[in-house]
Amino acid sequence: MSAENVGVSCYFSRNNLTVAHHNGSSVTPQSFQEFIFQTKTWYFITLVHVPKLFGRSEMKLFVNGKQVGSASLAYPPANMVGIITVDGTVVINDVIR
Repeated sequence: MSAENVGVSCYFSRNNLTVAHHNGSSVTPQSFQEFIFQTKTWYFITLVHVPKLFGRSEMKLFVNGKQVGSASLAYPPANMVGIITVDGTVVINDVIR
Protein backbone atom coordinates (compact mmCIF):
# COMPACT_ATOMS: atom_id res chain seq x y z
CA MET A 1 0.00 0.00 0.00
CA SER A 2 1.29 3.46 -0.73
CA ALA A 3 1.75 6.11 1.93
CA GLU A 4 -1.53 7.61 0.67
CA ASN A 5 -3.34 4.27 1.28
CA VAL A 6 -3.78 3.67 -2.45
CA GLY A 7 -3.39 0.17 -3.84
CA VAL A 8 -4.84 -3.30 -4.17
CA SER A 9 -5.14 -6.08 -1.60
CA CYS A 10 -6.00 -9.71 -2.22
CA TYR A 11 -7.35 -12.15 0.37
CA PHE A 12 -9.53 -15.23 0.85
CA SER A 13 -12.99 -14.91 2.37
CA ARG A 14 -15.28 -17.94 2.75
CA ASN A 15 -13.27 -19.95 0.20
CA ASN A 16 -13.48 -17.18 -2.41
CA LEU A 17 -10.70 -14.89 -3.58
CA THR A 18 -11.44 -11.20 -2.97
CA VAL A 19 -9.56 -8.30 -4.54
CA ALA A 20 -10.04 -4.87 -2.98
CA HIS A 21 -9.08 -1.47 -4.37
CA HIS A 22 -7.98 1.02 -1.72
CA ASN A 23 -8.26 4.70 -2.56
CA GLY A 24 -7.45 6.78 0.48
CA SER A 25 -10.18 6.15 3.03
CA SER A 26 -12.44 4.09 0.72
CA VAL A 27 -12.15 0.36 -0.02
CA THR A 28 -14.00 -1.37 -2.88
CA PRO A 29 -13.92 -5.19 -2.58
CA GLN A 30 -14.80 -7.53 -5.45
CA SER A 31 -15.17 -11.24 -4.71
CA PHE A 32 -14.62 -13.91 -7.39
CA GLN A 33 -17.47 -16.25 -6.46
CA GLU A 34 -17.27 -18.35 -9.62
CA PHE A 35 -14.58 -20.57 -8.09
CA ILE A 36 -14.70 -22.16 -4.63
CA PHE A 37 -11.25 -22.86 -3.19
CA GLN A 38 -10.92 -26.01 -1.10
CA THR A 39 -8.82 -26.10 2.06
CA LYS A 40 -5.60 -28.13 2.16
CA THR A 41 -5.26 -27.91 -1.64
CA TRP A 42 -2.47 -26.23 -3.61
CA TYR A 43 -3.48 -23.92 -6.47
CA PHE A 44 -1.61 -21.91 -9.07
CA ILE A 45 -3.42 -18.55 -9.03
CA THR A 46 -2.94 -15.74 -11.54
CA LEU A 47 -4.69 -12.36 -11.56
CA VAL A 48 -4.52 -10.46 -14.84
CA HIS A 49 -5.21 -6.74 -15.08
CA VAL A 50 -6.85 -5.70 -18.37
CA PRO A 51 -6.62 -1.89 -18.40
CA LYS A 52 -9.37 0.21 -19.93
CA LEU A 53 -8.77 3.69 -21.29
CA PHE A 54 -12.13 4.85 -19.93
CA GLY A 55 -14.08 3.35 -17.05
CA ARG A 56 -13.13 0.53 -14.74
CA SER A 57 -10.45 -2.02 -15.52
CA GLU A 58 -11.11 -5.73 -15.72
CA MET A 59 -9.46 -8.31 -13.47
CA LYS A 60 -9.35 -11.91 -14.71
CA LEU A 61 -8.79 -14.83 -12.33
CA PHE A 62 -7.00 -17.94 -13.57
CA VAL A 63 -6.72 -21.06 -11.41
CA ASN A 64 -4.42 -23.88 -12.51
CA GLY A 65 -4.12 -22.30 -15.96
CA LYS A 66 -7.86 -21.91 -16.68
CA GLN A 67 -9.85 -18.69 -16.50
CA VAL A 68 -12.50 -19.14 -13.82
CA GLY A 69 -13.74 -15.59 -13.33
CA SER A 70 -13.56 -11.92 -14.17
CA ALA A 71 -14.62 -8.73 -12.45
CA SER A 72 -14.71 -5.01 -13.02
CA LEU A 73 -12.39 -3.23 -10.62
CA ALA A 74 -10.70 0.11 -10.16
CA TYR A 75 -6.92 -0.19 -10.28
CA PRO A 76 -4.10 1.95 -8.89
CA PRO A 77 -2.33 4.47 -11.12
CA ALA A 78 0.33 3.24 -13.56
CA ASN A 79 3.15 4.52 -11.35
CA MET A 80 2.29 1.93 -8.67
CA VAL A 81 4.19 -1.37 -8.50
CA GLY A 82 2.78 -4.47 -6.77
CA ILE A 83 4.30 -7.48 -5.06
CA ILE A 84 2.30 -10.53 -3.95
CA THR A 85 3.43 -11.81 -0.56
CA VAL A 86 3.52 -15.41 0.68
CA ASP A 87 0.15 -15.05 2.44
CA GLY A 88 -1.49 -13.85 -0.79
CA THR A 89 -1.64 -10.16 0.10
CA VAL A 90 -0.79 -7.77 -2.72
CA VAL A 91 1.48 -5.01 -1.45
CA ILE A 92 1.64 -1.86 -3.55
CA ASN A 93 4.72 0.33 -3.36
CA ASP A 94 4.84 3.80 -4.87
CA VAL A 95 8.33 3.47 -6.33
CA ILE A 96 8.09 5.26 -9.66
CA ARG A 97 7.87 9.04 -9.51
